[in-house]
Amino acid sequence: MHNTIPARSAKSNWAAWTFIDVPAVWVGIGLFLFAAGAAFIGAQNEVPAAVLMRDPAAQFGFPSYAGLLSHIGIVLLVATCAITGFTAMLAHDWNGDSGLLMFRVSVLSGLLAFDDIFMIHESLPKKGEVLLFALYGLAVLLIATRVWKVTGRQDIRGLVVAVVFLSLSVLLDVVRLFGPASAMLEDFFKLAGFGAWWAFWSGFARCSLDARFKHRNDAQLR
Repeated sequence: MHNTIPARSAKSNWAAWTFIDVPAVWVGIGLFLFAAGAAFIGAQNEVPAAVLMRDPAAQFGFPSYAGLLSHIGIVLLVATCAITGFTAMLAHDWNGDSGLLMFRVSVLSGLLAFDDIFMIHESLPKKGEVLLFALYGLAVLLIATRVWKVTGRQDIRGLVVAVVFLSLSVLLDVVRLFGPASAMLEDFFKLAGFGAWWAFWSGFARCSLDARFKHRNDAQLR
């Protein structure tokens, strides 16, 4: 049996040793420089590097499970951002509408995660908070209308569930219908909404990739 693995040339061996053409190297270097820069800028503003770099539970003595539900919600949003972003890169070459839709979902999910991590809406005055929520709602509405146009189907039940949960969370955040209990219920609905958001778009991305591979295989058979 012949060896099917081609022999490396001296040039390719040299490239492997230098790692110059390895994207992971540049990502790692970039993040290292970013962390160093953030620590330097923080030091200039009397913010210790440990505050920026260490886990809040370790830095401030919180229990290790502090913020657990919030962390899970952020992970779900980041996962949705990554899944749909990756799908957008693969889908744009054969279905521009699907790729654009996935890109928009990825951007919105990333913005929601950024908002939740840094508590953007909570730092705004009440009118600004309501306006930001309205912009999020408009973005979701525009995305939902694009789903039907891209797929030709109206089966967006999973997206409807996500929107209902998130809407209830926003309502409780703005109105505080149940007094002190509103904050707890708000977080419960928000986590449920983020989970439904992730589940719907993960399934949608899988269907998009299945269609892409089927399209490619059919093209090869012609």
